[in-house]
Amino acid sequence: MREKTGLLVVAIQSGTDFKFNPPSDMVINPGDILIVIESSENQSKKLREIAEG
Repeated sequence: MREKTGLLVVAIQSGTDFKFNPPSDMVINPGDILIVIESSENQSKKLREIAEG
């Protein structure tokens, strides 16, 4: 994700479970919540485009 968007994924929340510092090959499922650090609004736009893709 970082290569495609520049976003740093800090954690993924799946239900009540949090996976901190997830590996780059972790599968993101529908309904998962990403906790990210971004440096510009354009990066979150790219993330939405990927999610809707």
